[in-house]
Amino acid sequence: MPIRSRENNDDAVVSAIIPVYNREASIAGAIGSVLAQRFHRFELIVVDDGSTDATPEILHRIQDPRLRIITLARNSGAANARNIGIAAGRCELLAFLDSDDLWHPNKLERQIDAMRRRAIKGPSCTGFALHRSGSGSSSDRVPQAEGSWLESLLDQCSVSPGTTLMVERSVMEDVGAFDVRLRRFEDWDWLLRCLDRYELQVVPEILAEVHVAGFAAPAVVDQAAAMLFSLQRERIARRFGPAGIRRFRASLLIERAVARLAARQIAFGTITAGRSALVHPRRFATFAARCIAKLRARDF
Repeated sequence: MPIRSRENNDDAVVSAIIPVYNREASIAGAIGSVLAQRFHRFELIVVDDGSTDATPEILHRIQDPRLRIITLARNSGAANARNIGIAAGRCELLAFLDSDDLWHPNKLERQIDAMRRRAIKGPSCTGFALHRSGSGSSSDRVPQAEGSWLESLLDQCSVSPGTTLMVERSVMEDVGAFDVRLRRFEDWDWLLRCLDRYELQVVPEILAEVHVAGFAAPAVVDQAAAMLFSLQRERIARRFGPAGIRRFRASLLIERAVARLAARQIAFGTITAGRSALVHPRRFATFAARCIAKLRARDF
């Protein structure tokens, strides 16, 4: 695991972590958005997760004393890459950015200020602009909870933690690392574990640009959904009972249905969506209403 390190940034209070795999078109922009922060007391750790395109060459052309690059010999998944970045970081605050997204220049400044004003520890996320490559649509999102944030996570992970999450290292150590067995939904799993103990703060400002391009392969989604349900079933049953279990199962079936439909597996996707409706009709009705609204707005 080669690590390229430059001079120490001894006054850093935030470890910014970017996992990257084959993002030659976007990684320079992601890094640039961190280096352009108005809040200067950070270190930037980029974990190259076995890239086979021009990503390594692009990384090594960027000259900044706050940047450290960790190079992995083979691709191991975003969860493992983030965990390696966390272990390499030296700061109490951890902030995450996906390699195809951007931070606004005041992102760290505004989020740190909001966290310092809190009376309790806990994770923080921010509003963001969501850009979809399929339709070219863009929309601003300031996530809001329906009930508690933990309850909202029964439906989906809507706060874009890969790009907006900031958390104290002590909280991360208490909750535990990202689960490397999950090739999808690792951030959803982590937040479910975290919000079982801590409260989430959402800074109601658009402070990041999140890009969504394409869908994961159905087999990957199927496997991750099954594992996520297994990992979280006991916790959800304890907090929300049988109704919560049904709601969460229906949400995971919706994730599987969307992946199938995106892969043009229309029959299988329709059947899976129907299973979701049978498991929790209300959850499916909410999903169907959102789909209709998205189609009308061409937000897909």
